[in-house]
Amino acid sequence: MEHARKAEKFISGKRGNAVSFMRQFFEDVCDRMPSGDMSERWHLPISLSKKDVHGTYVNWCKGFKESDDDIPSYSYFLDVWSKEFDHVITVCASAFQTCTT
Repeated sequence: MEHARKAEKFISGKRGNAVSFMRQFFEDVCDRMPSGDMSERWHLPISLSKKDVHGTYVNWCKGFKESDDDIPSYSYFLDVWSKEFDHVITVCASAFQTCTT
């Protein structure tokens, strides 16, 4: 019996590390919200910004003794995010949505 296998593109190096980290990180922390067009939007918690996610990634890389040259810049990280994870969005907190009691 043959098993169907979803084909994933193989990405190596700096980009591959970033994609692997983001995939796992987003699966762990995001809320999945349906949108009107039947696609799924993943929302980061309000307390996290894209800069925070990049900082977490940098610390993760340093934990593996990556050299600073191997750690993607913030702009590179955002490029990977926009191309690979355009369904993951940040949510802005509104003063009208915050409970004051």
